[in-house]
Amino acid sequence: MDRQPDLAGGDAVEPDLAVDQAIFTSIRSVQGEGYRIVGASPGVRAAERREITRRSPSHDSLCEQSQSAVGLLAFPLETGRYCVGYSRYAGTEHTARGGSRVYTHMVVLERPAYRCLAYNPFRLCSALRVAAGDVPILEPRPQLDSLVLEVDADDVGQPSDGVAASGAAEVAAGACRVASSLLLGNRAIIVARDLALETLEWALMAVPVSVRQCVSVTAGLRFSPSRQVECTVVTTEELATRHAIRGHGIEWVDPQEDEAEEDSPYAPWLELMRRWFVAGRFADIHRVTQKLAVETDPSSLNRAASVCEGLDCISDEQGSGSGLSALEDANLGSAEDTAIGITGRRSSARQPEVDTDISEPFVSPIVKRAN
Repeated sequence: MDRQPDLAGGDAVEPDLAVDQAIFTSIRSVQGEGYRIVGASPGVRAAERREITRRSPSHDSLCEQSQSAVGLLAFPLETGRYCVGYSRYAGTEHTARGGSRVYTHMVVLERPAYRCLAYNPFRLCSALRVAAGDVPILEPRPQLDSLVLEVDADDVGQPSDGVAASGAAEVAAGACRVASSLLLGNRAIIVARDLALETLEWALMAVPVSVRQCVSVTAGLRFSPSRQVECTVVTTEELATRHAIRGHGIEWVDPQEDEAEEDSPYAPWLELMRRWFVAGRFADIHRVTQKLAVETDPSSLNRAASVCEGLDCISDEQGSGSGLSALEDANLGSAEDTAIGITGRRSSARQPEVDTDISEPFVSPIVKRAN
C-alpha cells in the first residue's frame, strides 16, 4: 500500500487517546471455537479484522512457557491505521491440543494518535494495561466499547520498563544490532534471550521516527511467516526455525555471537546510540530521533552522530550538561555549524528542510546483495 511517512513526530501529546480494540484468543462460544477475534469495537473494519486474524499469535506462539511470559506485535495496517497487540497466557487451552492459551489484546489507532506516542508500541501497551487491566477478558461481548488511553507527556520519550544499570550494556548492544537491521531494511530474527521486549523497544527508540512508523515488529513471540514482520526478537534459539529460514532472505542474528553492528554502514550512529543508552540519556535520544529532518541514509545519520558528538564535547568543556538543547531551535545544518570547531569537518552540502508530507514509504538506502 501507499504509506505516508510522517517526519513531524513533534505533536503535543494529548492527555487521552481514543482507540479501537480487539481481543484475539481461543474460547468456546456460540460463534465457534479456536483462535479468532472474539470481541472488537465497532470501529475495527472488516479488512482490518481479516489482517489482524492472519497476523496474530495463536497456540504455542509465545517464546517462553512460563505463565508470566508476554509478547508484543506492532504493524501498520493496509487501511493506513496501526495495530499493536500485547500477548500473554490466559489459562489452559480448551481444545484437545491442551497447553496454555495465548491471549492477545489489540489496539487499533489512527496515525495522529500513534504519533503522539512517538510510534512506540511499548508505551501504547503500558497505557492499554492501565485502561483494560491485567485480567484477561475470556467472556467478552462480541461488540466491545472503544477505549480511551491516558498518556503522560513526560513519559513518552522514556522506555516503558526500566532496565537495571547492570543490564543496560547488554540491552544497548542488542538494541543497536536490531536498529542496524531496521535501518538496512533487512528481515531478521534477533536472539535477545531474557530481554527481548526491552531490546526491541530500545532499538525502535534508536531509529528516526520516519523509520519507526513504517516497520512491523514482534518481541517475545516465536517466528511465523504469516505475521509478515521485518524484525522478530526472540528469547531462545530454535534450530528448527534457523534451518527453516535459510534461503528466504531472513537474517539470523545472535548479538552474543555476532558483532556485526561494528561493520554496519551506520556504525557511528549506532555507537552514539549505544553510548547514550548506557548513560541513560533517553531524553536526548528521543529529542534527536524526533527532531532529525534528514534522510536516513548512512551518510546523513552518521553526520548527525558527528554533530551530536561535537555538541557533547562543547557541553563537556563548558560543564553545562547536554549540549543538545541547540537542536530544539535549529535544524541539523545549524547544529552542524555549531560543532564544526570540534569535529573539524563540514559536510559537502547542507541538509534541506524536509517536507513533512512525504508521499513515499521509508525504503532502505542500502542495496542488498543477491543471495
